Amino acid sequence: MASPVERLVLLNRQGHAPKLRDAVDSSTTNGAVLKFDSSTESWYPGTDQQNDGGLPLQIAGGAIATSRDGVMVICSFNFDPSDYPGQTSFRFQAVLSCFRSTEQSSAAARARLYNSTTGNYVTSASLTGTTTTPTASSSASIPVQDSGDNIPEAGGVFELHLDVQNPSSGSTDTAVLGFAGMTE
Repeated sequence: MASPVERLVLLNRQGHAPKLRDAVDSSTTNGAVLKFDSSTESWYPGTDQQNDGGLPLQIAGGAIATSRDGVMVICSFNFDPSDYPGQTSFRFQAVLSCFRSTEQSSAAARARLYNSTTGNYVTSASLTGTTTTPTASSSASIPVQDSGDNIPEAGGVFELHLDVQNPSSGSTDTAVLGFAGMTE
């Protein structure tokens, strides 16, 4: 049985505890504040703002794709913007890292949202990570509108795609997804 108090230990690649800044908040330039969602028992990169619409919405957590895999469908999910009253746009968030098989590689981990109804990638919903350190990033605002490759007003079924962008020929460059979600 798990203890009622759990400890989160964050270590760098050398196995040492990182030095924390005096003030770490959602505007910290090299990451995001982690928040805990007790209903899903998971951590997510959060904001300091309160929202009552059930955001952020976790899409997936924990996935790996190598350059040999091509584009991997990590999951498919139904997303209906009407479940979030008053929201006219959303942002796609992901925590990504990339492990390159050679120093000369220009590979990047890439996570994208694909609208399986229209057969197109969602505009502005492509995020990349080039460091071995997991890094949180957020897309530009994605409007809810039926024109273009945005989030349709009626919603739909979307897929989360993960791949290695610009891999070295014959390499084993690897994309790592720690978290993907939607937020306001």
